[in-house]
Amino acid sequence: MTSLVQQRAGADIERMQALCSPARQEILDTLQILGPCSISQIAAHLGRPADSLYYHVRKLGEVGLLRESGTRRARRREEVLYDLPAKPPETPSPDEDFDSRAAVIKSTAAMLRLTERTFREAYDRGLTNSQGPGRNVCADRVKGWVTSEDLLEIRRLMERIHEIVAAEPTARGDAELVSVSQVLTPVLARQVTRARGSAGNGASDD
Repeated sequence: MTSLVQQRAGADIERMQALCSPARQEILDTLQILGPCSISQIAAHLGRPADSLYYHVRKLGEVGLLRESGTRRARRREEVLYDLPAKPPETPSPDEDFDSRAAVIKSTAAMLRLTERTFREAYDRGLTNSQGPGRNVCADRVKGWVTSEDLLEIRRLMERIHEIVAAEPTARGDAELVSVSQVLTPVLARQVTRARGSAGNGASDD
């Protein structure tokens, strides 16, 4: 499983359970790219009513996935600013027990629902460019056999992609806001009809 969701959750199951909501993942994404924000600023960035976010922000705060970070003056009143924790939470171990595994599965499912929503909105609003060097949209899925060394390299590349996307864009004037979702998962090989690379037609299942 990719670290994109896991890096935002600690070993505490409650933290992972808090990420079972796409809205909460969007809130953390917003703080990641904008820095400290009030709920009204988060709502404006997401195009959501502010009233719909208070519950989610409170839940994220209760499990330590965001924190209060000062205030700002807005419309003659003080607004609380929220930010990510100063120290990133530890990566959980989803193999520990049933509850933690279930939470990892649910939070990953929420991430994928959010990915579909973002992908659809990009097309609906005409934000996509699928041609030439400025291409900013693509989707890919591949299934195959890999060695332990291959897995190390795949995880290294996934982590590098995460580092690139999460880097501060202040020094890059042409920076474009994008979302990248990655999932690595083992697959149960129910039936192997032939060795990889062998000759012959063989039958395939849908």
